Amino acid sequence: MDRRITQFIAGLRAAGVRVSLAESADAMRAIEQAGIADRDFFRMALQATLIKDRGDTETFQELFPLYFSSDAPPPMQQAGGGQLSEDELRQLEQMLEEMLQHMTPEQLAELFRSMMTGQQLSNKQIRDMLSQVSPPHMTSPRYQQWMARQAMRELQFSKLSQLMRELLEKLREAGMSEEAIAAIMQAARENQQSLADQIGQQVGQQMADMAQGQGQQPPRRRGRAYWAVRPLVKAL
Repeated sequence: MDRRITQFIAGLRAAGVRVSLAESADAMRAIEQAGIADRDFFRMALQATLIKDRGDTETFQELFPLYFSSDAPPPMQQAGGGQLSEDELRQLEQMLEEMLQHMTPEQLAELFRSMMTGQQLSNKQIRDMLSQVSPPHMTSPRYQQWMARQAMRELQFSKLSQLMRELLEKLREAGMSEEAIAAIMQAARENQQSLADQIGQQVGQQMADMAQGQGQQPPRRRGRAYWAVRPLVKAL
């Protein structure tokens, strides 16, 4: 836990929060006395010792769950919110599998299956997906939502709604009741939001790791100074 606290303090500094060596030592002593069993008390002890400027409170609140979360993904709703009959559930699963057989890329198919069935994706699975797209090019927590939206664009997350509508139309044509279709749509929308939250959390963790030099670094961009001193090569 001492190592995690040290990483958290470094993350605060990387985000622009001024934390002195004395304040870091105070935090260690406070946690030694308070313990970590009560998460809220643990958080308050860290905040009281590390944050002296009220303007830094928001940064603390944004970073804390990235370093001290339970790593539990957001809860998901089962298909249809538990309101489907066995026949309706079987019909949904059959139609879904038919769509998934020809769906690419693989990440989109995994997200769609999870969204429609409520089958939970682990944080490791989400991190594996994110490893296939461009890493965040900013590490400040204030840009987390922006970086999450970038990752979701590359994962084609916006296609999930279109795919859901196509699936529901197939179910409607097959004779499924409007009540069952409405239940499926409601649960799927809640699951879509849970997946978006989970992706956002893992992007935030990527950013925290990069701030510590532990994650995949984006390519360094060459600034004007580079091009100002680079000699021009004449075309032959």
